[in-house]
Amino acid sequence: MPPQPLSSVKRDARIILGPFDFILRKDAAIWLANCISNWSEVELWLGTMMTAFLGEAAAPTVAIYLGLTALRTRISALSAAAPKVLNQEQHEIFEAIMSLLKTAGGKRDKLAHWLWAYSPDKQLADAILLINPRYRLPHISDGIIASIRRHPHKSELDPKEIYVYRPNDLKEICLEINFVREVTNKFSKMVLYDDNVAIQHQLLNELMSEPPILELVTAARKKNQKGDP
Repeated sequence: MPPQPLSSVKRDARIILGPFDFILRKDAAIWLANCISNWSEVELWLGTMMTAFLGEAAAPTVAIYLGLTALRTRISALSAAAPKVLNQEQHEIFEAIMSLLKTAGGKRDKLAHWLWAYSPDKQLADAILLINPRYRLPHISDGIIASIRRHPHKSELDPKEIYVYRPNDLKEICLEINFVREVTNKFSKMVLYDDNVAIQHQLLNELMSEPPILELVTAARKKNQKGDP
């Protein structure tokens, strides 16, 4: 189950906004640190994948690639290069990995870029709270404008816009990111070993034996057979 909005957990919870001492939430801190560190490895292996795609001509393009900060832009760059060097089965696996990566990346981005809060309420003693800045910033701006104009303004956060992350939620995200890290690593090595058919075949089989990848590849093949757009 994904993290739930506060409105579904404890609508009237007391909320303390801003960064806080993670000694208050040790279990959450451990899994959060794992999420961030594993994602750094994902980024490393994505860069390695680009190098593997381009071979001896990699250096200038990789320099440009590293300047791309948005995950989707990096994936677009890899997707443009992939068909030039991958056979059909390899490309199917590549597309499956990119799909898994986008999903895991979206979850990681919330942990890295959303706003933090917590609640001293006993029911939320192990949880951290995250708020989308796209909601929070206009909320603050409205209050500032009202203050400048000396208009009364009731500033209350909507509990539907605050999400509750418990240690188990963070653990599930961490395991998902770790899986993406492992298959991205393995796929990069498969491309790098283009002169060793035996190793390439072994790594390809290992990747295809992973249920999430097999499921996505099978679904894509069925879609193509039907001629769906």
